[in-house]
Amino acid sequence: MATNPFEAPEVQIELDERPVEWDLAGNGRRFLNFLIDYVCFLVMSWMVGLAIALSGSEALVAWLLSIPEALLGLALMFGYYVGFEYLMGRTPGKLITGTKVVNAIREKPRFMQVVGRTLARFIPFEPFSFLAERFWHDSLSGTYVIRTRIPD
Repeated sequence: MATNPFEAPEVQIELDERPVEWDLAGNGRRFLNFLIDYVCFLVMSWMVGLAIALSGSEALVAWLLSIPEALLGLALMFGYYVGFEYLMGRTPGKLITGTKVVNAIREKPRFMQVVGRTLARFIPFEPFSFLAERFWHDSLSGTYVIRTRIPD
């Protein structure tokens, strides 16, 4: 069987192995990320609500009031995390603390990794996964949170 001279070579990458020099963000820094992001999320939600109220669209307001608050909150939070982590690789909290989300080969995560990461945040008791080696939303999506600024 003839080989195709234009075929791309096969590359074997072990995705579960990460270089030793990676500086993973610690739990304290990650908790600070959560607090900052939660405040930013509340401000963003308030601004969305204000914009809707100022729009004067009674039909839109009535429709939004018919949606359960928890469902609306989950949709906004989903948009917050997917939007920031996919487009920028970091949320405002991660930007402030000098961390970012990467995949196993230290590149920007794929869109579906970010979606999976965000959906995993909604698993009941997921916040307690800090007791494990990696947070569930990291391990289930194949992502890591690394430090981008190393102190001198």
